[in-house]
Amino acid sequence: MIIIKKYTLLIFTFFVLLPVVSATGSSWIESKIRPISINENGDILCRTRFSKNEMGAHRAMKIVYGYCIITTDSIIKYKTHVIEPDEFPAQDLKTLDKITAFRDSIFYSNFDINRLCETGHTIKKRYSFRHCNVSSYRVDKVLSINDFQKSRNINLETTHQKALNGAISTEYIEEETIHVLYDFGNILIIKNEDQMEGSGTGARFNYTKFWTDENGVKRDIGFDISFIDGVLVIN
Repeated sequence: MIIIKKYTLLIFTFFVLLPVVSATGSSWIESKIRPISINENGDILCRTRFSKNEMGAHRAMKIVYGYCIITTDSIIKYKTHVIEPDEFPAQDLKTLDKITAFRDSIFYSNFDINRLCETGHTIKKRYSFRHCNVSSYRVDKVLSINDFQKSRNINLETTHQKALNGAISTEYIEEETIHVLYDFGNILIIKNEDQMEGSGTGARFNYTKFWTDENGVKRDIGFDISFIDGVLVIN
């Protein structure tokens, strides 16, 4: 009987602790930029999508959609729509999924006057964006960092990529490759993916994620996984 009780207690302890161990996953951040139009001045209109999961929670996260205008010296950002999962009751998650799918369909669409919100129309008029004309600038090519630096006469240690919300690149992932999505001449859109343990391509960025240690000290430990579209300006 004693053996049975110990065995039963062991099973009970295992199943009690199991949900705690698997309650969270890897933290991640996604900061996406999609070019949709370029005007005569070389300014680039993009759709944007930003989301992050600081705790690795297994649930939907807040998503911020918008536009940005990329120039040779700045990223001008406009927020248009925010999806906040906490505003949806648990029994209405299908509605949340439908709204997210609708917003994502717009994010992945091209420049279309009929699918621009009020903010989009204001930007179009102010900056003279008229056409969906960026497909010819898409290259979608992975290069070694050494080859890229030589071909563009650039030092990536001193020339940093910019990303949404003021982030900049800090270091390049151990695989030492760079994935160029769009090449507008002096402005490039770079796909950066860090999937832990040095796997991925491109750069890491200084997006912050703080954690308080056992001594009460707040430390920036960064995200486990990141998907960042960066803007690289070559002067």
